[in-house]
Amino acid sequence: FAWFHRRARFYSQVVVVLCLNVPFLFVALSRYLSGVSWASVGGFYAGLVFLGYYALILLVVITCLFLITGAWPRLFVAASGVLITLVLCYFVVDGVVYRILKNHVDAFWLVYLARTGFEGLGVGVPQIALGVALLAGIAALEWWLFRLAAQVQAPRRWVIGQAVACLLAYGTSQTLHLMAYGANDARIAALTPQLPFYFPIVSHKHAEKYRDQLPMIGEASASGSGAEAGDFRYPLHEVPCKIPDGHRRPNVVILLLESWRTDALDPVVSPRMNAFSQRASRFMNHFSSGNSTPAGVFPVFYGIHSTYWAAVKANNAVVHNPVLIDALEANGYSFGIYANSHFERHKIKDAVFRGIEVHESFEGSTDDARDRDMTEQMFHFMERQKATGKPFMTFAFYKSTHYSYNYP
Repeated sequence: FAWFHRRARFYSQVVVVLCLNVPFLFVALSRYLSGVSWASVGGFYAGLVFLGYYALILLVVITCLFLITGAWPRLFVAASGVLITLVLCYFVVDGVVYRILKNHVDAFWLVYLARTGFEGLGVGVPQIALGVALLAGIAALEWWLFRLAAQVQAPRRWVIGQAVACLLAYGTSQTLHLMAYGANDARIAALTPQLPFYFPIVSHKHAEKYRDQLPMIGEASASGSGAEAGDFRYPLHEVPCKIPDGHRRPNVVILLLESWRTDALDPVVSPRMNAFSQRASRFMNHFSSGNSTPAGVFPVFYGIHSTYWAAVKANNAVVHNPVLIDALEANGYSFGIYANSHFERHKIKDAVFRGIEVHESFEGSTDDARDRDMTEQMFHFMERQKATGKPFMTFAFYKSTHYSYNYP
């Protein structure tokens, strides 16, 4: 016990240093948030995230470092000091990069930097010198905080206080985000894509049950022609698209096939689809927008890259719908949306088809059978619309991968 007690003093000292770093973490992280008032619900939530997510992660990592290197106190203190210094330096640098480029310095950019060097990113000697000076300044700050922490009385109380505060902040912030995500409250949900490496809780089986008990959470409303939340604005300007009376309004049919690669379009794998393609237009220079359901569906309707999906999803109540859907609605189109997937769970329904019925329930015990039933429902919809003479847009999202032999 005495052996552990002597080494635990070093752990307490490092936790005190972490406590002293919390104000600096707040200052560095606050640069990511644009136009957020600290007196607002979003500002309150952001403060809880800073303490209950980033500071909590540092506390957990420091604790793991102690369990691994605690037998060598000097090594533990040195490793913890380097960790805190690098994390704080990263937040400062990444905050500057994000405000300029709206991208975070993640693993992709670190690999790119290692392969191409600083020149590939347009970083010259002045920027490198500034970065080195920043790192040296933060290292000096941490050295001073370590000396200050060594003079603190009753450091164990700081450890307990830090742990309790971080856990309470984490629980409160994630509860707020869980409720706000389900209610499409952009004041909170819109902050997620702005923060680096932030992965909040988005679903829980009891979320709907308790959402009404938080009166501060509510769906945002659209205002003006462009939705704005922080640095995100869509559309950039109003896009009028009114078809003059008397002009033809063509029907629109969009079919999306899940998990279907271009190399599968051949006479062997998909003979029927291949035969159809021979008498149709084929666009062979198309680039994939992503390898997930939202990344595949989102650009089809928004016409922008799927890297914007997180921002659109977070602000979907303010954005309302993509310009394409708004233009079709303004021109009197009816909609038949059919998806053998989970559009509501993916937030595609809220972000792309808000206010439009999405059919996701189909008969059948397999994806093939459900796809077949969905096709029949879609044809019934089109026949009804043709009978009325009203223009329509129908969209079908197929889950099955056996398109070639199931459908003529």
